[in-house]
Amino acid sequence: MLKPFILLLLIFASFNLPSLAGEDKFPTAKPANVERRHEELKHYTLQAGTVFLATNQTPLSTKYNQVGDAVEVRLMKDIWIDNQQVLSKETKLYGTITILEHPLHGRDGIISLKFHEAELHNGERMPVLAKLVTPNKKGSLGGEVTEPTQYKLVRYEVWGLGMYNRAWKTGELAMGKHTEAKAGEIFRVALETPLELVLPIDEETTTPQYTIQECNPQQRP
Repeated sequence: MLKPFILLLLIFASFNLPSLAGEDKFPTAKPANVERRHEELKHYTLQAGTVFLATNQTPLSTKYNQVGDAVEVRLMKDIWIDNQQVLSKETKLYGTITILEHPLHGRDGIISLKFHEAELHNGERMPVLAKLVTPNKKGSLGGEVTEPTQYKLVRYEVWGLGMYNRAWKTGELAMGKHTEAKAGEIFRVALETPLELVLPIDEETTTPQYTIQECNPQQRP
């Protein structure tokens, strides 16, 4: 009597257990968002020569600084490419003083800076290579030529007008002044090599504050 009972129990169980070849009742969890996340990443390149406006965070002076001293600046505005923010205004650039020359007779002091690292708003750091853009086109602050310290009167005669005296600057040039850059002073910083960025696409874009075309010196009048 026991064997028929066991046989009936096995037949009943076979109709209730899921088939090994059928659909898996407990499928393995898959990271469904991995592929989608990969598709949402995009590469952006800021070309060499791109110029940013940045605020100086480190007081500088030829009076007390020396070569190798650290320098920090921060971007003034967010940087956008095609309605995508690629750099936040919280981005920091770190660099050092590469040239420092004290004032001389005939010339003011000189400070040159180089930037070698960027810190993004999320704390991530990446290497960069950038320099200052200055009116003297040398990437340095200061260095203006001083005026002569003496004047000489030269007598001229103009036909029909008579004689007159004119003062000409002459003699030794004046002693130069120390060059300084206060905290909060605005610098123009240019990339010397391209900067590659890999960023997630922001679906909720807003009106750009500062487009990369505005940063590019070739686009400025």
